[in-house]
Amino acid sequence: MDEETYTAAQRDTVLVRTGAPTTPARKRQKPVSVLTAAVVTSGWAALISFAPVIVLVAAGWLLDGSSAASVTATVRFGAVAWLLGHGVPVQAGDITISLAPLALTGLILHRLVRAGAHTARGIGLGASITDAPTDPREVAKLLAPVIGAVAAVYAMIGGLAAAVASTEGLTVSPLRAALTTGLLAAVTAGGGALAESGLFGGVWRRVPRQSQHALRTAVVGVLLLFGAGAAAAGVATAVTGGAAGGMFRSYSTGVAGQAGLTVLCLVYTPTVAIWAMSYLVGPGFAFGVDTVVSPLSVELGALPGFPILSGLPDRPVTWLGGLAILIPLLATALAGALLARRSELRTPRLAKAAMLAGIPAAVICALLALAASGSLGAERLAEIGPSWWQFGLFGGLAVAVGAPVGAVGYRLLRTLRRR
Repeated sequence: MDEETYTAAQRDTVLVRTGAPTTPARKRQKPVSVLTAAVVTSGWAALISFAPVIVLVAAGWLLDGSSAASVTATVRFGAVAWLLGHGVPVQAGDITISLAPLALTGLILHRLVRAGAHTARGIGLGASITDAPTDPREVAKLLAPVIGAVAAVYAMIGGLAAAVASTEGLTVSPLRAALTTGLLAAVTAGGGALAESGLFGGVWRRVPRQSQHALRTAVVGVLLLFGAGAAAAGVATAVTGGAAGGMFRSYSTGVAGQAGLTVLCLVYTPTVAIWAMSYLVGPGFAFGVDTVVSPLSVELGALPGFPILSGLPDRPVTWLGGLAILIPLLATALAGALLARRSELRTPRLAKAAMLAGIPAAVICALLALAASGSLGAERLAEIGPSWWQFGLFGGLAVAVGAPVGAVGYRLLRTLRRR
């Protein structure tokens, strides 16, 4: 065996032992500059999330049977909807529209996470890193160029979109758009780069085991609460299906208009699911100034003719409906049972980890409340959505109470079965 062959074999052995990929060097792409990678990945993320918006806007106008709008008007209206998905408020005269369509927001976040991952891979900061640092400060130094580049490029795209979208009737602040889109890109792209580079594992291993279990349980608990909220909203809308159908028929816009209204309802479905989450855990939400929709009190004014709103309750729950309070407890108890199933912690530490999950769950619920709140007009529609601190408090308490009950209950049942 010659020296070159021996060296290659020795290198592959080392890579296998360290867990790094053994891709031949000739197949590896040459790293590019971080700015070049950020321009490509950020631009692609913006294009992929903007494409369905512009297609739906153009299709709605073309199929409506009215005179086709100009390309400029189509792009401007699409840019407004795209920026609204980032949480950028739009000013239409004296009316402020800031309630984000969270289905579009989810697509945007997904593409930005991928943008961060692809940028990290493009500059050579891939999962092939060996001896990856675990110190958060060292990790931050490695990821700072990726986060800064993606955030800067995406902020420029957001500011440009705001400039394009602004007309005499609609106003979007380019500075506000740049700051909002840049901050969103920094957070999400940072997460994508952290996962792609393989640095997340090193940082995660530094987190105490009990805290790891608490974080996992918090995420699972909130996801189960979200599922319960989505199911409750779906059932409420189905029960009032006649009212929803009447709202659809009241719009004399033809098939294309009704299809567009359906799409509009779908993009706001996650928003309504979060409202239902807040309703189930207790504090409820507002739909207008000085209004409240909660299990104990319902004070609503006249509602817009929006089919997805047909499921909103018009009165407090009865004693039978009060059993709905068990839904979040059952959901969070299931999260605790899943924790007990995969963890070998002793029961006291297991219960403590499940109880500590209420802290990160409170933070997640507060962020969800902020995402699902905003404005759809002036005066009575200026305040819509749950209170972030109330939803965070009650959501965190639901997890802190339900998860330990589920974890300890599962452990006791498993112990009894073994006897």
